[in-house]
Amino acid sequence: EDIEAQKFDSLEEKIDAFVENCESVKYSSPEVLKEILTKANGMCNLHNLLVKATTNSRGQKIYNELKDKKVEILFK
Repeated sequence: EDIEAQKFDSLEEKIDAFVENCESVKYSSPEVLKEILTKANGMCNLHNLLVKATTNSRGQKIYNELKDKKVEILFK
């Protein structure tokens, strides 16, 4: 089901559902990815956190993969 169409009680639940749909994204662990998504307060901040947590090229790749999965819905 489309995450945008679902109703969530908390941002944490929304992030959990989003990360479940991101199994193809190569990140060290779903828990670490959830932690970064919880800290991020927007797309630019998310990019910076990913780059800081990994490397510039790897962070950019993960950011692009998350964008393809429509990560911006977490910040609406």
